[in-house]
Amino acid sequence: MISSKTPLANVIAISAGGQDTGDVAAERSHALALTSAGNVYAWGDNLSGELGNNTTTSSNLAVEVEGLNGSGFLSGIVELGPAPQSSSLALTSKGTVYGWGDDGAGELANGTFALSPYLTPIVTGYATSTALAGGENQSMTLKTDRTAWTAGDNSNGQLGNGNETKSNVPVQVSNLSAVTAISMGGLGGMAVKSDGSVWGWGSNGITQSFVPVQVAGLNPIMQGGPCQ
Repeated sequence: MISSKTPLANVIAISAGGQDTGDVAAERSHALALTSAGNVYAWGDNLSGELGNNTTTSSNLAVEVEGLNGSGFLSGIVELGPAPQSSSLALTSKGTVYGWGDDGAGELANGTFALSPYLTPIVTGYATSTALAGGENQSMTLKTDRTAWTAGDNSNGQLGNGNETKSNVPVQVSNLSAVTAISMGGLGGMAVKSDGSVWGWGSNGITQSFVPVQVAGLNPIMQGGPCQ
């Protein structure tokens, strides 16, 4: 555990989330850091418990994320998901996904639309996952069978399953297989397939699709990663 002003060390990955309220004074954001030991630290806004330290007190210093149900500290983490706006995600070496913070839209995929935030990590409904992504109020994972699964807000088709119904359990993105990389933005998702093609769904502010459509005009993309 880090003391109050000890600098973070041995960090191997970082992730950030935030909420654009349209009011600069009211905007919220938080950040996560993953250490080589598999522990997670967080700092920033915490009004929805997104720091995972069993409080709703914001912090300008890094605090260690507590373990499941507030027992000990989180460990065995190999990846941090680009966080939904007021939530946080973490992937374990066994493919389990933990989440904490706001779950009002079902973005933690645990079968509830929580009226109160989760202040410490819980086990989400995602399983056998290899990668994470998060949007404004939704989340996504890539599974070992190379399919993509989503949960949360779906008002703009951002879950990619052909409708506008939000979901508090993982739903499979329609007509999408052989996926090698995933990403989510505010109102939509994207995926790269093994043939290098790029597919997107949701809203881009101009057009909208409830199922994946291939992005035109791109040469095959052989590697992909998060794009915010």
